[in-house]
Amino acid sequence: MKQIPNILENTGISRDYILAFGSIDNYIRRIEKKEELRWIRLAENAFLNRPILKYAEYFNHAEYESTITDKNQERIKNLDGLVEEINKMRENKQKDYEKLSVLWKKANRIIFD
Repeated sequence: MKQIPNILENTGISRDYILAFGSIDNYIRRIEKKEELRWIRLAENAFLNRPILKYAEYFNHAEYESTITDKNQERIKNLDGLVEEINKMRENKQKDYEKLSVLWKKANRIIFD
């Protein structure tokens, strides 16, 4: 079994997990940069069609050891709640920039702060 890479000492979460939120990051950045509508639509489509994996799905127990620890379990619970909320939005084709932006910022704080 592999070790989870790039575990942050202060949170016990892998900084690599932020990549699971790539479609949201891309969508938010395109809107904030006021890019052409076609680029925003492409990013929106990627967000709507790519489910976000929960932490233990991203770092599968069969492949990685110590996915959830005493140190990170509360943060992972919070991250998983955000993932569920985001995936519900996706399933319902909701692409509210303001709400997604808030959820994205919360995920970053949980992972990095």
